[in-house]
Amino acid sequence: MIGIGTSLLFDRRAGKAGPPILPFNKAMVDAWFMSGLSNADKPGSITGVMGNEMALKNFAFTSESGFGKGVYEGALVFDGVDDYGICTGLPILDDYTLICKREWIDLSRKSNAAIANKRKVNQTLGGAFNFERLTISQILTLSFGNYTNIQLSSSDVVYQTKTSYNGDKVISSGSLTDTDSLFLGCSGNGIEFANCAIYYFALYNKSLTSEEIETEKERLNEEWLKRSKVTIPEPDVYYDLSLKDNSSPTRNIIDDLSGNGHDAEIFNAAYTESSGYRSDGAFVFDSIDDYAIMQNVTKGFKTLFMEVIPSLTIDKSGFLYDQRVGQTSFGISISLNHIAYNAYNWGGVTYINGKLNTTMNGREVYLKHQIITIVNGTDLKPQKVVLGGDIGLDGYFSNMALYKLIGFYDELTPLQIEKVINDYKLKHD
Repeated sequence: MIGIGTSLLFDRRAGKAGPPILPFNKAMVDAWFMSGLSNADKPGSITGVMGNEMALKNFAFTSESGFGKGVYEGALVFDGVDDYGICTGLPILDDYTLICKREWIDLSRKSNAAIANKRKVNQTLGGAFNFERLTISQILTLSFGNYTNIQLSSSDVVYQTKTSYNGDKVISSGSLTDTDSLFLGCSGNGIEFANCAIYYFALYNKSLTSEEIETEKERLNEEWLKRSKVTIPEPDVYYDLSLKDNSSPTRNIIDDLSGNGHDAEIFNAAYTESSGYRSDGAFVFDSIDDYAIMQNVTKGFKTLFMEVIPSLTIDKSGFLYDQRVGQTSFGISISLNHIAYNAYNWGGVTYINGKLNTTMNGREVYLKHQIITIVNGTDLKPQKVVLGGDIGLDGYFSNMALYKLIGFYDELTPLQIEKVINDYKLKHD
C-alpha cells in the first residue's frame, strides 16, 4: 500500500475531502425521487423536495408497475397501459429546465406516449413542454406548443430547456401559455402511456446554463442515492493510475489502495506518453507488448469496474483485462463483432457508463472515455490476472488508456454499481 494511505481514499468517498456538495439551484420548482420507496407501502403519492405532491395513478405496485427491482432498482416503473403521475398547482412558467433520469423500456409502444408533460388537466394542447414524445413515425419534443424532431439520447440522464434538448439539439419554442399541472409517464389527461422507468424528475423555472445543469445532475444523483440507502462493501482491489508518473521511482508497480496487497507489476513499458503514464492521469498500454500482472490473487472478482479509453486505435481488438480459467468467468475485450465486452463474459452482464449494455457492439466504443462494469458470479481461482493482455500473453495486447480499476469479490446490484461510480468519482465522456 502506498504512502497516501487508504484514509484519503475513503475520506474522499465519504465527502470529507474535496469540494462541498452544493444545494439545489435556487431556480428549482421541485424534484421527485423514486428511490427508497417500496411496493409494500403502496404510496398514493410522492412528495417532492419542495413539498409538492405527485399523485400516483393506477399502479399495481409490482416490479412491472411500481417500484422496480433488478435493472430498474431505484426507479418507478410505468407499465405503458394506464400508469401515470400527476402534480397540480405548480407555477405557470415562461421559461424552464427539466432534468430526468429515465429508461425507456419498450420503444415499440408508439402511441404518443411521453416521459413528461406540463399540461392542464383536460387540455388538448401542451403547456411548457411535452418531453420525449413517441409517435408511430417519429420522436418529438415540445416547447410551448412547437414540436421538434429529436433522436433519443442514449444517456439515462437527460434534460431539456426552453430552446435545447440535452444540450446538443436546438428546439424551437412556441407561444402557448403554460399550465399548472405536470404529468409523468403519459402525454396528459390520463391517456397515451409510456412504458418507462423514471428514477427522478426535477423542474426549474429558468433555462440553466450547461455548468449549472452539470452541477444539478451531480447533486440530484447524490440525493437519489442517499434516499436509496444503498451501501457498498469496501473494494478488494483499487487502482488510481493518476498517482504516479513516468519519473516515479516505483513506476513499474500499480499500487493497490484497498490495502489487500493486489499490487500489479508492469512489464515492457517504455514510460512515455504512448507507453506509460500520461499527463491526463491514465496509463497507456501500447498494444505491442505492454501488460501488467496482478499480485497475490487467490480468487477472481465478481464485479469489476474499469475507467478507461478501451482503444486508442480504430479496429484494434485486444484484452483489457483477463481472469479466465478455461471457459469460465470473464475476460474484457472489445470484440469487434460482438456485444461490447461481453464475448468472453460467460454467464455475466456488462454495463457501460452504469447502463446495462445489450446492443452496443465493439465497433462503437473506440476512442471513448467510458466506465466498463462486469458482473459475473462464477467462482474461480485464476492462475493469474492480466491487465492489457490475455492470460496466455499470446499477443492479444490492448492499446488502452487506464485511469482507475476497482474490483469486488461480491456481485453488486445496479444501485450499488451507481454508488461505486458516484463515490469513487469514475468519469466518462
